[in-house]
Amino acid sequence: MADEGLEAARRRWLAGGALEDGVAYLSRRLRAGEVDDDLLRVAAHCGHPAARQVLAARGRRSDLPVAPPAARPGAVARVRFALAGVPVGEPVAWQGLDPAQRGRLHDLRTWVERLALAGSQGKAACVRAAVAAARRALDGAGAPTDGPGWAGVDRAVEWLRCPCPAHESGALDLLLWDDEARPPRWADRAGAAAWAVRSARALGDVAAAAAMAAEAAAMAVGPVAVEEAMRDHLLGWALAERDPLLDGP
Repeated sequence: MADEGLEAARRRWLAGGALEDGVAYLSRRLRAGEVDDDLLRVAAHCGHPAARQVLAARGRRSDLPVAPPAARPGAVARVRFALAGVPVGEPVAWQGLDPAQRGRLHDLRTWVERLALAGSQGKAACVRAAVAAARRALDGAGAPTDGPGWAGVDRAVEWLRCPCPAHESGALDLLLWDDEARPPRWADRAGAAAWAVRSARALGDVAAAAAMAAEAAAMAVGPVAVEEAMRDHLLGWALAERDPLLDGP
């Protein structure tokens, strides 16, 4: 039998959208095992006030702290990107941008990197952020659906659907041996975003790759559009009853 209290809490929240109703609904879902603290931390990182209050009531941190540079998720991956000739730090593409634009891109990268600190959900959150960013950029660029950019997104989705060694190995093979997976010229922002999605799985530590996907997408269609795409997807995944990526519309 369905939890009648849970369903009633859901109806109240959907009907009025009041914060206290959202807190009550998420608290019931937490007790029912439909969400966990790490998913709530992802939602809180995306600015969801009810998720923040539920975590605070449980004495849990609702923020994802910024680690020191040497210990930050993705630090090893940055070295590997540099050895592969992929821009890190302040990319050449940032030349000509004013300080405010550079700061916006830096903040975007840091926000994505912090997703890796969401415990058991950190790796999936990073890959999902990269997928959302790449999809937004590819849509904005009108990239052909049968091109390498969308193929990279599809591979990332395959791993999210089945995070097994075979799919991880396939991503690694694509990065190392497929010409289409080599780092593109950074003038091709949409291609760079999709390449970073594929790299996210191949490198194992996904934080830096996901941050690069978000940055490349932001250079293509603007940071506001990319931030909205990532937040909308992550909130839909963390709090919805159905997975917006794997379960379809």
